[in-house]
Amino acid sequence: MTIVMYDSITVSEIPANAPAVAGYTGGHWPTWNEVQAKFPAAQHLSIAISASSWGRCLDCEPGDATPSQAPGWFNAHADHSHGLPVLYASASAVNEVVTAMSHAGIARDKYLIWSAHYTFHEHICSPSGCGYPPADATQWTDKAMGRNLDQSLCSDKFFTIHPTPLPPTPEGTMAIAVGSNADGRLAVFIEMASGEVKHIEQQKPNGEWWKDNKGHYHWLTLGNPSK
Repeated sequence: MTIVMYDSITVSEIPANAPAVAGYTGGHWPTWNEVQAKFPAAQHLSIAISASSWGRCLDCEPGDATPSQAPGWFNAHADHSHGLPVLYASASAVNEVVTAMSHAGIARDKYLIWSAHYTFHEHICSPSGCGYPPADATQWTDKAMGRNLDQSLCSDKFFTIHPTPLPPTPEGTMAIAVGSNADGRLAVFIEMASGEVKHIEQQKPNGEWWKDNKGHYHWLTLGNPSK
């Protein structure tokens, strides 16, 4: 089974029903918090653009990290909590990335490869397919739907943790907004018919929502801004 993933520096280009989305945790276009908030039901992939940055994926391409920096990032900054860490590189540079990891004693089954190979035909790189080294996902176009939009095809290994559904809202909820904390935990804000604002947060990234000692969802009030 495969899953389609989108990413773009212009988040509004990503379709509303995207099954999976990726976003940058830093750099000139830090989209990570925005894609989490805008697509709470999708699978999420955080991308680090330097070897000293946090993320589940390291972007190994000119101007960002280099293949030789991948092992250090993997050991010091990679997010291992949402599945295997991911290394992104052009299809022609994948062997260089794998070699650097191997020389550092990191086996191939400890990380995933996300290759970039713009054939404009959906595929996942493989020697028997496009001729390039095997990947676990491939970004095959940067013009999906005629937009400024990257589209990738990911294998079933790519996302093994399913996103936590939003909690049920209290009766009388008039409006809802979703945001993200710096550590990746989602927060939901609601406005009640009375004008009162409440919020609830995940206990950990992609984890359960706050609950009281009876197991009920624990919405904290932020007061009534209109009073």
